[in-house]
Amino acid sequence: MSEYRFKEIQLNALRKPHLDDIVGLYRQLSPGKEPRLRMKAKYLTNFQVFCAFRSDSPSGSRRAIVSIATLARVDTSEKSFGQVHDVVTDEAHRGKQFGREMSLAEEILRMMIDSARDQKFAYLELTSKPDREAANGLYQKVGFKLLAQAMDGNGTNLYRLYL
Repeated sequence: MSEYRFKEIQLNALRKPHLDDIVGLYRQLSPGKEPRLRMKAKYLTNFQVFCAFRSDSPSGSRRAIVSIATLARVDTSEKSFGQVHDVVTDEAHRGKQFGREMSLAEEILRMMIDSARDQKFAYLELTSKPDREAANGLYQKVGFKLLAQAMDGNGTNLYRLYL
């Protein structure tokens, strides 16, 4: 069984192999669309980035990023809230359980929720395409409520979790 570690990372502290891991995850999230590494890297510097790492060498010297989610802070005059973006787990690690029988993405989302509570966010919100059934189920499992459902194949579901 693989050993996983979870942590919040600073994108500017990552080396090229980890950036390549992240680009690979984005390719899986949006097949057929080539992620623009420089644009994504610049974009992510304004986000909190939560990751799951797995040792991909017998010595454990290289730890690959196999799951990621990002959180953007939004401040208004009345409150602060978070927008969750880009929740993706490597295809080879999807559905795998660890520890308390949670998936990698579930553990990352729970870390993100704890961080948002610590920052006194009013709520978290996210969108997801309706055909991503496993993702939609996961969001509801961790406590997000469906606020608006997509009406056609081009729309997205809107979820919110009040903290």
